[in-house]
Amino acid sequence: MELNFHLTENGKIKGTDGTEHPITFKFSGDDDLWVFIDDQLVLDVGGDHAAVTGTINFADKTSTVSSVKSSWGDTSPSATTSFSLSGKNTDQHTMTIYYMERGMWSSNFKVDFNFPDDNLFVVEESVNAENVNKTLFPAAYATLKNTDFNIGIKNLATHYGTVTTHPVETDGYIVYQREIMDFGSAASGKLESVNGAQYILLTETTGSGGSGSGEPTVTYSGPIAMKGGQYAVFENEFRRGSYIAVDQSVDTYGDLFKTKWMMYDYDGSEV
Repeated sequence: MELNFHLTENGKIKGTDGTEHPITFKFSGDDDLWVFIDDQLVLDVGGDHAAVTGTINFADKTSTVSSVKSSWGDTSPSATTSFSLSGKNTDQHTMTIYYMERGMWSSNFKVDFNFPDDNLFVVEESVNAENVNKTLFPAAYATLKNTDFNIGIKNLATHYGTVTTHPVETDGYIVYQREIMDFGSAASGKLESVNGAQYILLTETTGSGGSGSGEPTVTYSGPIAMKGGQYAVFENEFRRGSYIAVDQSVDTYGDLFKTKWMMYDYDGSEV
């Protein structure tokens, strides 16, 4: 099994109790399990053994195996090793898991992890004036950078039906879940305006990523008036798997503009 993931800067997430908890990956079972991160072996629970627990802690970059066994019945103590990630925590990393069951009975397998469900949705308004004749359309050219394009955004949540806001304990594992807005779309089953979503408005000089440089947070209450070179950044405002609809209109010189939509993945590649 292989999955891509991102971490927070300090390798921790905040629970509903208001405190930070390490981001962890936990395995309990038998027999063989090996976990590679970015092609580096991080957790080794290999061998023919009864149930053993292995934990990867992304806050202090350690992996712990509850009982290291060289043979069946061996009750060796736990072992903790350190590891490092290639690049930054916030880069995209790849976890690869190999598992094998050797016996015909007493088979058990359990995995628990609390990777952050972070998402970043950015709308960029870019105006290309290369083909505008400055001589024939001086007024239009002069107002290009000051023209407001009205960007409307709607959401249809298709993932996570009811999201609890308290710790949920299952077989000794505690999962902290948080409220993720659906803007009423989960109940209506159709696209709904994202009224109430929080975003920041950036310019080309600031960049499109992160939380900006002290820019005020804005609450969406209808179409966003954006000029060429501006970005509207929504961070952790939508449920994964949601459908997002974006529309655009312009009040003045609308007949001079031709809209072209382009979509980019998390890594910046066009999709």
